[in-house]
Amino acid sequence: MEIVLDHLTKKFPGRGKNRQEVIAVNDFTFTIPDGKLAALLGPSGCGKSTTLNMICGLLAPTSGEIFFGDNNVTALPPEERGVGMVFQNYALYPHMTVEQNIRFPLENFRGKDRLSKEAMKERVLEAAKLVHIEELLERKPSELSGGQQQRVAIARSLVKLPKVLLLDEPLSNLDARLRLATREEIRRIQQETRITTVFVTHDQDEAMSISDLIVVMKEGVLQQVDSPQKVYDDPANQFVAQFLGTPPINMFDGELKDGQLWIAGEPVLRVAEGESVPEGQVSVGIRPEGFILLEDGAMHNEMVRPEITGRDVSVIFRNKAAKTDVVRSIISAEDWNHISGGEVHFDLKPAKVYLFAPESGERIRLKLEPLAQSAPQPETKAQTAAVPGLAEETAEDTGEAETMEEKTVEEIPVSARVIPQVMALEAREQMAAAVQSASAADAGGDAMELGRMQTTFTALNADGQSAEVVLETDAVDTYIAVDTYIKEGEL
Repeated sequence: MEIVLDHLTKKFPGRGKNRQEVIAVNDFTFTIPDGKLAALLGPSGCGKSTTLNMICGLLAPTSGEIFFGDNNVTALPPEERGVGMVFQNYALYPHMTVEQNIRFPLENFRGKDRLSKEAMKERVLEAAKLVHIEELLERKPSELSGGQQQRVAIARSLVKLPKVLLLDEPLSNLDARLRLATREEIRRIQQETRITTVFVTHDQDEAMSISDLIVVMKEGVLQQVDSPQKVYDDPANQFVAQFLGTPPINMFDGELKDGQLWIAGEPVLRVAEGESVPEGQVSVGIRPEGFILLEDGAMHNEMVRPEITGRDVSVIFRNKAAKTDVVRSIISAEDWNHISGGEVHFDLKPAKVYLFAPESGERIRLKLEPLAQSAPQPETKAQTAAVPGLAEETAEDTGEAETMEEKTVEEIPVSARVIPQVMALEAREQMAAAVQSASAADAGGDAMELGRMQTTFTALNADGQSAEVVLETDAVDTYIAVDTYIKEGEL
């Protein structure tokens, strides 16, 4: 069921001496596609639950309309909208068993929708199996854990086969481990039932992990609607950038001048050619994973301490342009060089750097590039060799300064020849154990050592005839050898 909110607004009257009305939801417009899970995400008091209650029908909007598919449900009471609601505190009836709690919505069906006792029992069992609590049907809510109570509440909302499932911060009362398991369970249930689901949360980890669509809100105003990864990688403004991400984005005072981005008086990136650069002060956001640890990096900082987490290392440092006391970067443990104090230098990944207007927080969209672009690679001698079909052989392993291009074809070992007109018609990789066979020995070749790998290419020689060339590799060497069945004179 597609959900459309069209210019939805909710105002509450003022109280006390102030009497200024409160706009909880302000001109809210967005669409949730059929069968998707959308997360309403934002800080406390931003209007998430108010929006959910208007979708459910518990609150009437001040203005605007709500559509389920093509049907305008703005004026319909909750029981006629076909929604299932899971509240933050579960709202289970303590004197009823789990089975009775789940069955309760079915007992309120009237007219042609009324079900027999057998049909209700079958529905209850199906819902209980869906959330894996079929063995708990005889228990009371007080005999259940928090996660089990949450599953009962979800089963009760699903038993009447709703068109829309609404979840109002359903995980906030659970401990961290149980919260992780339950949110995965909610995602599984949603994917199995394909019910359009609206999930309210202030936890951006929950929203990022299970939703198809994130709706970011601030003070009743819609900030951004997109997929979780898109919202993270391409935030609409500074609020969105700071709200999403763990650890949070690092903010700096910066300046655009001379076609470069400056932080703390140092150029750190340059603006791509063709971009119109609005020179002046900017707020710079850099994701923790946007730093590259380099000895001669463009950004100089005061080292505070490293935090080793195993796979990654968090490098904590100070920068005089930072808007917080310390800055946190995340680098791979493989790149960590055990800096204990003094200065630490970084280059920046342009895709992880965002610019915002200092006053409004609006995004300034500029394409940024590293200060120094990689120099073009020089032409290799293999491309300009004097003898066609020969590659350069360095003296690194042989100790010889002489190169192949100074040799004749006859002087070069067959195993080192390269046919320039190689056409990879087929290739097959074989582990060493598979190629240690009698056929290799019979053909006069040596059985390969463990750890080696072969790839055989069908290639063309200088006369246009096909020949097999074998590429052998191991952890140390890579070399090309002519197949033992091809005579040397045929190349």
